[in-house]
Amino acid sequence: MRLVTDDIEFQAYDASVTHAASATNGASASADVTDAWTPEVDMILSAMEAANSAQTEHQSERRSSRRTPHRTLAKLSLFAQSPLLGPTVLFTRDVTTEGLGFITRERVPLGCNGLVTFTDTNGISVTRHGQVYRCREAINGWYEGSLRFAATRTS
Repeated sequence: MRLVTDDIEFQAYDASVTHAASATNGASASADVTDAWTPEVDMILSAMEAANSAQTEHQSERRSSRRTPHRTLAKLSLFAQSPLLGPTVLFTRDVTTEGLGFITRERVPLGCNGLVTFTDTNGISVTRHGQVYRCREAINGWYEGSLRFAATRTS
């Protein structure tokens, strides 16, 4: 089985991230963005869930796979960004086999590929390759979005 981490693109990116992190002693340019789960995050996610449940009572679910509510902190490192900028902090709201939904303080460019690291529903740290599918302003400087996981290749 061939994993995403076997890709030449990933190996080059991973080496540049490791080098940049050691050059800055792990400091991130997005250090002003809190890595802590705040009551504001809970409030926004709860409001979004309430609005979503009201909508789904009247219309069918568009996703092909079932959403599992999953709130955890995630870090998104985009291939198109300099490793010196550090990862974008995401707060996940749900996860499927195809991707995850999130909110963030930073606008994330659509269509960009990168690596997202998060704790899965079993408590295991996972890093997946994915593409930003949606990112739109939700409320007061917060953005809501989704990321699609890249298909795992096998050989």
